[in-house]
Amino acid sequence: MGRPPAEIKIEIQDLRQLGFTSLDVIQGIVFINVFQELSLCCIEIKLVGVSVTVLNYKISKDSDKISSKEEKHVLVNDSKILFPNKETSTLTPSKDYSLRPGAYEFQFQFKIPLNNSCLNLAPTRKKSSNSLFQLPKATSSEEFLQHEVNVLPPSLYNPDHYYHIHYYLEATIVRSSRLKSDILKSNFIKLAPFNDVDNVHKSAVLNYVRKGAVFRDKLPEIIAVFPKRKPVPQRTSPQRPSSPSNNGRLKSIFYRTPESTPPSTSPINQQEPFIIHAFDVPFYFEARSFGHLQTIGEPVDFKLYVLSSVLPSKYLGFGHESSGLGSIYLKKLRIDLLIKTNVRAHDLFHTEVKELTICSMKTQGKLDLAYAIKSKSVHERTGEALYELEIPPSLLEGCRVPRQLAPTFNTCNIKRSYKYFIEASFSETKDSKTLKKVNLTIPITLLGGIPPPLASESIPPSARLPSYDDALIEKTSV
Repeated sequence: MGRPPAEIKIEIQDLRQLGFTSLDVIQGIVFINVFQELSLCCIEIKLVGVSVTVLNYKISKDSDKISSKEEKHVLVNDSKILFPNKETSTLTPSKDYSLRPGAYEFQFQFKIPLNNSCLNLAPTRKKSSNSLFQLPKATSSEEFLQHEVNVLPPSLYNPDHYYHIHYYLEATIVRSSRLKSDILKSNFIKLAPFNDVDNVHKSAVLNYVRKGAVFRDKLPEIIAVFPKRKPVPQRTSPQRPSSPSNNGRLKSIFYRTPESTPPSTSPINQQEPFIIHAFDVPFYFEARSFGHLQTIGEPVDFKLYVLSSVLPSKYLGFGHESSGLGSIYLKKLRIDLLIKTNVRAHDLFHTEVKELTICSMKTQGKLDLAYAIKSKSVHERTGEALYELEIPPSLLEGCRVPRQLAPTFNTCNIKRSYKYFIEASFSETKDSKTLKKVNLTIPITLLGGIPPPLASESIPPSARLPSYDDALIEKTSV
């Protein structure tokens, strides 16, 4: 193959590091170098977004032969004619044009829509066989093709290649003759949706997830023992000697030998045994967040607590100091992000679940319920008061959600959702090797971190956004 008669380059202005978002304007220039005169119909540029899924299945139960089904949704399909322009087509009303050797520049501009438009697409007159953009062909499974109108999903790449969401600009020199291949160039762009305004309202509501545990038969760590006062000796009259016949018997009563002396019941000599009672120590492990929202690239946005329904004074000893009975020790903390992707290809469905460890650590943190403060939360069933201790937030400073993750989204054939799995391991003493594991699962909405525009069709003019003071109001919900 020789050199093509022309080559195309697409240059995007203001290429953002985080990518573009809905309602952004993409501006750029298409550079065309023509090496030899060529005939053409037009020069076109398109903004295209596709969501593609491919799932395999067995042809029959008794056969190992594998077939596959592909479902493609065209989320965005916007095009502009760069050449001929209105002036050229007016001066030279023709279906065929020619470009002489040289360098050409054409400016373009697109506004990214808010929602997908796969419901409104119609086939166009001609498509290049080399184009990335191909409209879905009608198949026998077309009845299963379901379209949904949603906010444009983020760019998504899957290394297994059975689902992806791509956005790209494609410039094409459409040749006049069908015998000659079109010349095209495609540039992928990254798209991430901005934070939905509905999530701003969710962020004003405090949510929690709580799970209980009990340390059985726990002993206090600190015990106060006070010696009894020595009693004042009392004078006793001398005993008369016994008669010879009863001498041995009376001697065993009044002049006791160590072998024959039973435990004394006298208040002077009695030493009562000291009994230490064991108690059950119930507690709750809880995670709190506003709206269960999390921004990619940011530290985990929740706080962890230990709560108790027992009055803190019950865990105090002599001098209002802690007895250690209410002391529990946080030994390990692990935070995982569960990534769930639901994929559909016509009548085939697949669910992929991956686990990503955000952080895992060993600690020696002591939490003493004797010093817990009264919580604004109450027991969800009984309504009784609860007392809380916050696990130091400094433990979570290094726990960040990776920036390369896609935000939560739902489109026609792919859905992505997230959950936190938090596991804490507690012990009842500092040196105990026996750990009690308590885990929490929190469904979250993962945000891209792009603030919503000040005015758009997603935010009606009458919408009331919460103020800073509103966001600090703690509204507890289960």
